[in-house]
Amino acid sequence: MSRTVAVWIGVFVTFLWSSSYILNKLAFNEGISPIMLAGLRYSVAVIVIFILSYFLQRRKNRREQHSTVTKVPETKLKMWHYILLGITGYLMAQGLQYAGQYFISPTQTSMMLSIGNNLFVILLDIIWLREVKSRGIFIGVFGLVVGIILYYYPWHFETGALIGIGLVLLSSIGYSINLMANRYFISNGMAQAKHLVLRPMLIGALFMVFVGLLQAGIPTISLKLWILLLWLGIINGALAFYLWTWIQKTLRAYESSVLNNLVLVQVAVLDVIVLNQSLSILQIIALILLLASVCYVSLEPNLKKLRPKNGTLSS
Repeated sequence: MSRTVAVWIGVFVTFLWSSSYILNKLAFNEGISPIMLAGLRYSVAVIVIFILSYFLQRRKNRREQHSTVTKVPETKLKMWHYILLGITGYLMAQGLQYAGQYFISPTQTSMMLSIGNNLFVILLDIIWLREVKSRGIFIGVFGLVVGIILYYYPWHFETGALIGIGLVLLSSIGYSINLMANRYFISNGMAQAKHLVLRPMLIGALFMVFVGLLQAGIPTISLKLWILLLWLGIINGALAFYLWTWIQKTLRAYESSVLNNLVLVQVAVLDVIVLNQSLSILQIIALILLLASVCYVSLEPNLKKLRPKNGTLSS
């Protein structure tokens, strides 16, 4: 696959992710609770990913049937590791994000996620993995703080907005813990990346459905809601996950980072077009500053490698 094709597939995947913010709002209008929506969506996604993985593995096994293949140890993870990943990566990172989005707009949700995810990942990295080596990354953090101050000026918050922002930031804590745990397990040889998808997603989905039942009981699912759930689970969930994993073999790390950050812009545009959200000039400037800051935080390690050494650019 050429890098150009991979980039365009990446743009398509980020568009699917961005459209999820809009589709979630439409689903909320059908009367389903946010956490139940997240639980059902990921239940559908995990079933589709399992079926797809099963057939892909069968095809791979047939190809390797007559060749000598060195077996890789499956995993050293225990059930409590999977429960940790399921709770942090799905019940917290997704369930709380959906709950927060119920109270605030898609643009605000994606913006707070971009800020929260970056800030908490940096904080946990400093405390735990200690992979952050450059102080330059804090330039991007300063830009994030300024951007959020500008976006919410003159800082009049309704109670619902504060609840939504708080829930989204809590979801970022879950995301950050999950990301650090995944890195730790992989770097210490406890698991491969393929072991960290299905089981945690299934556990997280079951937890979210259980919490949704406790919160609002069994939902009434209309035809429109069924279509939204299947689309979110199959297309925006399983298909997007598969395509994103596939193109990572071709894309460079910085290209993936830039593509990821397109979500902030795409959500804002979709919010205006589909949900008639209005943005002031100051908010647009703030979003541009936030996008630049998030990109800088993501790309700073790669930029450092490209800085001149002894008067020449490193190749």
